[in-house]
Amino acid sequence: MTRKTFSPDQKIVSALLVSVCRFLTGIRAKQNAPLPEGKPCIYYANHSSHLDGLVIWSCLNNAARKHVHPVAAQDYWDKTRFRRYIAKRIFGAVLIARGKKPNRQQRMNSRKPPRRRIRWM
Repeated sequence: MTRKTFSPDQKIVSALLVSVCRFLTGIRAKQNAPLPEGKPCIYYANHSSHLDGLVIWSCLNNAARKHVHPVAAQDYWDKTRFRRYIAKRIFGAVLIARGKKPNRQQRMNSRKPPRRRIRWM
């Protein structure tokens, strides 16, 4: 799922988002060790805001961004064309459907055997 290159719109929007994020948050990445090349790596955000993923993205260099794909909630990021564009096209996000927990009545109904209709001809 690695991208070989970024398209012009990806480069422009990514640079804009990174610049704005760095300006507003003052975030600067200090790399003490090289990023693992060719090996899986997980960056984890504690998700205290919607900016967590963008802050992590802003700390990575362009080469690393080609290999990073955030995992995000599909119901949120698929809601509008703009969000979908940012998630899928710019970040290369993997969108995951999350479901609501069934309430008590739904759980009870799921335990009942399905009613079958018998047709006589």
